[in-house]
Amino acid sequence: LDLDELPGEEEVRPELENPGFEGSYLEAVEALVAEIRARSTDNLDLVRLLIQHIDQAKNDDRVRLLLGKRPSSAIRADVISRILAHLGTPTRIVNGISLRESTANSEILRWIEVWDGESWRPYHLETGEQGIPEYYFPWWYGTSKLSTSDSGLIISANISSEVRQEDAIETALAGLEKSAPTLLEFSLFSLPIQTQMVYRVLLLIPIGAFLVVILRNVIGLKTFGTFMPVLVSLAFRETDLVMGILLFSLLLALGLAVRFYLEHLKLLLVPRLACVLIVVVLLMASLSVVAYHLGITVGLSVALFPMVIITMTIERMSIAWDELGPEAAIKQAVSTLLAAAATYGTIRITHVEHIVFVFPELLLVVLALTLLLGRYKGYRLFELFRFKALANAEAN
Repeated sequence: LDLDELPGEEEVRPELENPGFEGSYLEAVEALVAEIRARSTDNLDLVRLLIQHIDQAKNDDRVRLLLGKRPSSAIRADVISRILAHLGTPTRIVNGISLRESTANSEILRWIEVWDGESWRPYHLETGEQGIPEYYFPWWYGTSKLSTSDSGLIISANISSEVRQEDAIETALAGLEKSAPTLLEFSLFSLPIQTQMVYRVLLLIPIGAFLVVILRNVIGLKTFGTFMPVLVSLAFRETDLVMGILLFSLLLALGLAVRFYLEHLKLLLVPRLACVLIVVVLLMASLSVVAYHLGITVGLSVALFPMVIITMTIERMSIAWDELGPEAAIKQAVSTLLAAAATYGTIRITHVEHIVFVFPELLLVVLALTLLLGRYKGYRLFELFRFKALANAEAN
């Protein structure tokens, strides 16, 4: 890794570098600066307006000339830094990551720091506002990449971060390492961070499955598929609940329309399912593209939905539509979403995720409770309302 050392806050005024603007680029910079300077009150306000204009003015020919055909956060930061250097204002580009939450693949964040004569003032690269969140961790300065190679090989770097707030656990593990080093060696804490992130999700699936058992065997909720609500709830973790329900409903409605069209072709089961699966993939890709161009970043997470499960759901819902009628099919679809929402609300509880990961042996308790519910043969909650009329008749 070729990382620059982080200079200290006591650093003296840095030297300005030649921004390198010539010809039409120089004319574009001077025209752009003249326009923004007329609206600014001081130099710091000029910095804010410049960052906002470059981030938002997508139809400005001057901005498009400076950013090129494929603008990125690194290119925007470099252009802003060079424009400010042209104005005689020292700047530096900061590269870092967010330490707000655990992630298996941290995104490289960039922001600008401007020298005001005494200290460096950070500016957000998108909003232009002064200051950055406290969980932003600066890693290196400049336009260099995180990893480089002198041999011409393409190197990919992946940064994993994990929030560790469990000081008591770390102390216990330190003591456990002395008393039972073998047990610690084979615990989940011995795994790499990326693998730990995977198991933090996988260990929630039995909790969701147990909740589905309660909803189906005790409450009497009917869903499409046995454990489809669990898989859909995992996708809701990335899309948020409301947006996830909207995306799922839209995908299900469009897929159901295609399924009804295929009904007229009198296809066999397997080719029909394959056709629906292909259409579902195309719909997911189309929704992602439309959401991206509309600026709906959450819509990109539609790709996280389990496409095979959705395909089977479309098939089962179409069969229920034909055999039981539209009302029964829609009720079952709504019940499926309710089960997924309930599962989502459970697995999103931070304490549940923490306890299951730290003490995975508690899943044996969940297994025992599931075995008990497997022997349950009494009335379901919804059946009490169904047979209420019979009970009243017997009483009379």
